[in-house]
Amino acid sequence: MAITKTTGTYKSTCKAYDIDIFYAVWKDDSKNPIGVIQLTHGWAEYIERYDEMARYLANEGYIVCGQDHLGHGKTCGLANRGVYPPKAGKWMVEDMNTLRKLMQKQYPKLPYMLYGHSLGSLMTRTYISKYGKGLAACVICGTVPIPSYAFLLNPIFYTAAKFVCNFGKEVAANEAKFEKNPISEEITSNKMDLMGKLTTSWLSYDYDNRYTYFNNPYTTLLFSTTLLDMFPSTLNAGRHGWAKKVPLELPIFVVSGKADLAGVYTLGPKEAFNKLQKTGHDVRMKLYHGKHEIHNEGKIKAEVLKDQLDFYNAHNPLLKK
Repeated sequence: MAITKTTGTYKSTCKAYDIDIFYAVWKDDSKNPIGVIQLTHGWAEYIERYDEMARYLANEGYIVCGQDHLGHGKTCGLANRGVYPPKAGKWMVEDMNTLRKLMQKQYPKLPYMLYGHSLGSLMTRTYISKYGKGLAACVICGTVPIPSYAFLLNPIFYTAAKFVCNFGKEVAANEAKFEKNPISEEITSNKMDLMGKLTTSWLSYDYDNRYTYFNNPYTTLLFSTTLLDMFPSTLNAGRHGWAKKVPLELPIFVVSGKADLAGVYTLGPKEAFNKLQKTGHDVRMKLYHGKHEIHNEGKIKAEVLKDQLDFYNAHNPLLKK
């Protein structure tokens, strides 16, 4: 096994500011690639948290890629975690498509697949209703129930953001504070206090996963009024009629933990599954004994990753020849 991880940046589709999007690519150089899988991470995390999943899939011959969204990870840096530029909710989904174009230009003959978790699952639902054509398979993980007409609030959020948000000013202020009091990227704490145990209890049953999340500076976002510019990336996912816009030929696998608080204990995944099923899509669903991050639940992790791999392989045209 000779898996390598390379990183780079590309320009965000954000119109108001010049922002570089950080992305990573995992590949086993000893194997002929059989497909590309693009991972889309959740809120308050970053793509390199998916290193284990990426290496597992890369070991099976897939090229795996993913980006840090606006306001997340190395795209924004530690100083500006959770700070979003104007209309970020729109650009975050468009940035997904930029990465896809970048990867497909490099690997034009390989099947392209998509995975989205949590916030990433909502972005993915919006994405496949707009750019789903040409995808070979899609996994929606840990998704959230979104009312059909919640998207009507988006203009209100964007309008409010114009009055109360100043991205440039907030970034400058945060960077000045960070320069005086820098934060290390390293996980230095060796314990998790009671507050940490309570605030991470919804993530998983796995204590080590929760401990790492709590003590990781990149999974601790700052409060910012610019969240108003991010919300539309979530509300569009449940937009009335979204499932009808998803290509019928795209097979979809909806997965979640039975005790996922974010999914309102299976309400979210069942809602997405039912809408896709009613519109005649090739969709299946599996609910696991786990919480929000089923891919980080020690006891079921192997099963979750194997099911995901089997789904990709079953719909990989290169493996059907």
